[in-house]
Amino acid sequence: MSVRRTTNPGLALLFACAVLASACSASPGPIHISLTTTESPDARIRVSGLSSGEASSLAAAPLTADGWTQLLRVTIGDEGAVAVAGRYSVVGRAIEFAPAFPFDAGRTYHVRFDPARLPSPRPGDVVRADVGLPARPATASVRVTAVYPSADEWPENLLRFYVHFSGPMARQTGAGRVHLLDADGHEVTDALLPASVDFWSPDQMRYTVLFDPGRVKRGILPNLEKGRALVSGRNYAIAIDAGWLDAEGRPLAEGHRVTFRAGPPRESALSLGDWRISTPASGSLDTLVITTPEPLDHALFGRVVGVASSDGPLEGHVDVTRSETEWRFTPSAPWRKVPHEIVVLSALEDPAGNRVGRAFEVLPTDPAANAELPERFTLPLTIR
Repeated sequence: MSVRRTTNPGLALLFACAVLASACSASPGPIHISLTTTESPDARIRVSGLSSGEASSLAAAPLTADGWTQLLRVTIGDEGAVAVAGRYSVVGRAIEFAPAFPFDAGRTYHVRFDPARLPSPRPGDVVRADVGLPARPATASVRVTAVYPSADEWPENLLRFYVHFSGPMARQTGAGRVHLLDADGHEVTDALLPASVDFWSPDQMRYTVLFDPGRVKRGILPNLEKGRALVSGRNYAIAIDAGWLDAEGRPLAEGHRVTFRAGPPRESALSLGDWRISTPASGSLDTLVITTPEPLDHALFGRVVGVASSDGPLEGHVDVTRSETEWRFTPSAPWRKVPHEIVVLSALEDPAGNRVGRAFEVLPTDPAANAELPERFTLPLTIR
């Protein structure tokens, strides 16, 4: 008996297509680098062209942060610049890079992908591409609105100062954009901490600039070798470059300069007993005013001081004025004749880093150096 074998042309064609599709998905394709969207908050860099095997082995590989940046490196400057921080993931047969902070519109990002760094190294050249989001429509240019401390005299042991802007800035470091100049207009070298991190407020409208603490604190090697960047009795200026970019990728409307004189160092712990406190009237919206004998840190003074009643914290508007020696609180609701207190968190500092009950320059042998500070302090508030 013979057996006849019949072939269904349609099934054969389907089987051939399936085999071909499987082979195509398993084989690598040309590497392509792109942005996945045009919306800044969600934009990601995508590297496609991996084979299914390459993608699977990469997803299973225990790559460190350094391993990822060797494979896929995103920078703002050249390849030697600090890599943009972010998260890497394998999506299908592609790698996606999501930045820790949204990409800036109008800025060019340099991408470098090295296929030889794959868990199963692929021969071939390094692939490079420049990507970026389009610049947004032009609006009013951002300006520097204030620099704090706002007083004409800064203590020579100042730790930090703040630069405020009229609009959001690009989330990049201010290193190289802010300069300390002496009375002759020469830059004071190694004065400011060249930090690679971004000391921005959440709205990107306030930037914190740090003096090198190694030069500020006595007894530290940089201080012994170079002394403090500020010397009491001398005149200085803070110069801010117009080339600093805002969130739209545009330079500032203009540069900014503020002049000041360095004064004696402030080396004493803060004392709440020196504060003068006004007495608001019951039933009124009187502004509560706290006056301090010396300027305090502008950002901390406005954030870590508050008012509470027996019913809990009070809502209201806070202003820090008079060269950071005055804290003003206007309540949202009228004052009531119930017990009140002023709450001061222990994070409060003056511009030289002195805290309530502890000086910044405290010696290791001083009992205050190892004393544990409370999380907060309270002062009674009288309501008339």
